[in-house]
Amino acid sequence: MRFLVLLVNLVPYHLARWGAVAQQGHEVTVLQRRTGDCFKVLETNPTAAPFAVHTLQEPGPSVPALRRQVALWIETVAPEVVVVSGYSFAESLAALTAAADRSLPVVLCSESNRHDGVRQPLGEWVKRRIVRHAQAALVGGADHAAYLQELGMDAAAIFRGYNAVDNDHFASARRWRQRGKSARLELGLPPRYLLAASRFTEKKNLVGLIQGYGLWRGQATQAQAGGNPGQPDVSLVIVGDGPLRGALEAQVTALGLEGWVHLPGACAYDALPAHYGLAEALVHASTVEQWGLVVNEAMASGLPVLVSRACGSAPELVMPGENGFVFDPSTPAAIAAAISWFLEQPEELRQRMGEASQRMIKRLHPEAFARGLEAAGCHALATGSTPLKAADRTLLYILGSRSESSG
Repeated sequence: MRFLVLLVNLVPYHLARWGAVAQQGHEVTVLQRRTGDCFKVLETNPTAAPFAVHTLQEPGPSVPALRRQVALWIETVAPEVVVVSGYSFAESLAALTAAADRSLPVVLCSESNRHDGVRQPLGEWVKRRIVRHAQAALVGGADHAAYLQELGMDAAAIFRGYNAVDNDHFASARRWRQRGKSARLELGLPPRYLLAASRFTEKKNLVGLIQGYGLWRGQATQAQAGGNPGQPDVSLVIVGDGPLRGALEAQVTALGLEGWVHLPGACAYDALPAHYGLAEALVHASTVEQWGLVVNEAMASGLPVLVSRACGSAPELVMPGENGFVFDPSTPAAIAAAISWFLEQPEELRQRMGEASQRMIKRLHPEAFARGLEAAGCHALATGSTPLKAADRTLLYILGSRSESSG
């Protein structure tokens, strides 16, 4: 099949996913917008892609200009299937219009679920009007599939495998783990630490994580002073950056956690396996998270994972007691309890959890994405496109305008 793919920005996990599709013999052309993207640190050189990559013209095009560009690329590529990421980005909305005008089927890649935001009747009605113009979907898990069904998509048109990363890249964490102390000294990392990796934004709940870590550390220190086993020597390393950096640094100081909570900054993709491989476990405490690909990355690195129940990946990837723990992110006490539970486990069991993570994530790899996308594409082709009514055309134009202005 010939796929035309609309993305905000080509980042490493897209490279792995669409590379796997190309390896299956399909023709892939990616259009990226590269504006207003929060993943700039992960930008990928298009020349590294085993498929065609093109960037929409800058500066930020108006909706008509964006539609013209997308329509021109459709004429140039002559795809059999158009693939869009989500239903709120300006390029996705433009592609839905252009595809319908040319009777081309659309595959919608979606990781939204009912509990990742406040749902209002008008907003849900709008989504239903958008989703009806996709003939198939590729999702990560059961919650995502269920939400698309609520929005009117037939269950038979929804396929799995969306949320995959390059497992082989993160499996290289093993080499860093084997080096142990010397590697930690080389990278300036603490002797023992829990790892969090995310953007410094409100929904990632890093304020709550630091509070929870501080509460656990106080409890562990008291337990040790009282003659009970404690492990207060375990630090917290949070890699990433974002608008909350100043507030987080102030919080660390206010709680007296300097020297224990480390904020080394944004971490390049090639350096991530080292940070995962030398950690005790991943802690991901988001209060809103459609999936959380850092969980995939940590599991592929051979780490136990402590994951917020708000994450879409939690019910799909975490088996409590087997490869990690699922916790309530809403209170520092619950986060502290999750850390305490993990560090109280025997070292041998913690090691087995990491091994279980690596086994479990093998089923979700780029080849699984390629199989799911191929199945979705075949279904979309067999179904055929949906004509675009005048009211829907106007709706997509208005939504595209708002998306572009906020992007």
